[in-house]
Amino acid sequence: MTVAWHRAREPLTVLAATLLVGLVSQRWAGLDTPDSSFYASLSLFGDEVTDRAPIDSYYWTRLGYIVPVRTLTSLLGAFPGFAVYRMLLLLILITAVYVIVRRFTGIASSAFLATIAALSTVVLSYLGNTYLTGSILAGTAALIACAAFDSRRAAVLAGVLMGWLAMVNPPGVLLAGTIWLALRIHARTRVLHLLIAAGSTVATFAAFWLAGRVIFPGLDWFGAYVDSDARQRLSDFASTGLVWLQDVSLIVPLVILVAVSVAWVTHRSEVAAQRALIISLTSIAFMLVFNPMMGGIPLEAPMYQAMLWPPALISLVLITTLALPERRWTLFQTAAGALALVVVVVTGFVSPGLSFAWGWVVAAVAVAVFLIASYKGTIGAIAGLALLLSAAQLLQNSRGDLGLYYLSPYSWAYASNPISDRIHTAVNVQEWLLQSTTREDSILSWVDGDWVNGDRELYVVAGMQLWGENRVTLEPTMSESDVARLNDIQPSVIAMYGQSTDAVLMFWQSIPVAQLPTVPECYDFAWTPSPASDFTVTEGHACLTRLTW
Repeated sequence: MTVAWHRAREPLTVLAATLLVGLVSQRWAGLDTPDSSFYASLSLFGDEVTDRAPIDSYYWTRLGYIVPVRTLTSLLGAFPGFAVYRMLLLLILITAVYVIVRRFTGIASSAFLATIAALSTVVLSYLGNTYLTGSILAGTAALIACAAFDSRRAAVLAGVLMGWLAMVNPPGVLLAGTIWLALRIHARTRVLHLLIAAGSTVATFAAFWLAGRVIFPGLDWFGAYVDSDARQRLSDFASTGLVWLQDVSLIVPLVILVAVSVAWVTHRSEVAAQRALIISLTSIAFMLVFNPMMGGIPLEAPMYQAMLWPPALISLVLITTLALPERRWTLFQTAAGALALVVVVVTGFVSPGLSFAWGWVVAAVAVAVFLIASYKGTIGAIAGLALLLSAAQLLQNSRGDLGLYYLSPYSWAYASNPISDRIHTAVNVQEWLLQSTTREDSILSWVDGDWVNGDRELYVVAGMQLWGENRVTLEPTMSESDVARLNDIQPSVIAMYGQSTDAVLMFWQSIPVAQLPTVPECYDFAWTPSPASDFTVTEGHACLTRLTW
């Protein structure tokens, strides 16, 4: 019994931490409209969506997300499948952080650090989102964990992770892979292990590519990338100015770099401090170099910014191991650790709206207290870490809409929010659309709402049928140029998503009569308004009209 317990206690500890974090946080925490809808729909309905889309675009190529989620939703049902995938990502993340710090401290300290790192609202917001970033966050943490081991098995696993991440989002694997390579170079890895990792990367990539051939038969993965790059300019998806320089949430990875740098200076011979500095510095340097190459998107778009959080949090908990015991915690230390977790969770609910300047003040005080307290023993380190991560929650949750990207508040990682109602409604509407059309149909979409000025309420629903390149127009009615594009594409169906039936009819009347648009067939639905939006929408109307060519 004792031997069995010793073997099982660490896996059970990690599982308990995963369940704890999963239960205290919201299952659905955010939507990046319309992209989150793209991947939810493609995961649920596969080629039924792409067959009806005149322009397939590249969305379906994100097979690292689509394949596992489609497998789970096919086996368990739509929403149980999404829930299990979220918990699997959370388990991967917490396991990875635990493994990383376990090499430097004891079981209790490792469990505490892995749990408190996973409570970040940025991390939980994207684990509770059908966008790709959650997978990147978990995969990045796992890849960093692999870098701590110099073995063939670790090299194979690293390659599997990189192959998976390459099929989730290429920028994500570039960031994670760069950190992994930097750590392996620091450890003076053998060339053979690099070759093994490269081989398993290619094999995993190929496996996902073959799975994609099954889910989306007839579609060309490589051709989709080439065609998409030819149609789009990345700079169109970022502001003309450097708006990210005023983003209060980005203070978090920067002040963690400061803390890590100080720890490295004072503990230069400690491997934990060395690795922490490599991870933190490499991730930030990568983003600064990669940002202009991606047209300015990574440092402006929250879904890319969030990729900085696992490296930052792992770096922070690594240097915290310098002050935590390897032995079993005392009752007093355990109570302090539990209180620290509670404080970080409670601050996760708060959205104080801190300005950029005040954000720096809060961050500076928090990091100074953390550094000083960490030299005062275990209790000081626990209290200092809780203060720094609580300050991080406040800074993150203060981020509002910035530039071209409208963010679901990070506080929704814990606070009640409308995301679950919205995603359920969107799936129901898409099921109706698929039942009302056939694979032979070609569907363009129109949505009632001023996209440019932030009214993106019903785009959550329209995104399920790949709204974006498959839109008719952004305007309330069709213009001459819209009619010309309609004539080029010649869709058999236009899907209209209106906040009122009057708006739908006004757009419908602007369709050229030569195409004999049929009387709209509609599906009416209730829409849960968002307290974070300037636009209050409480109902929607999805309507289909058929055209004759």
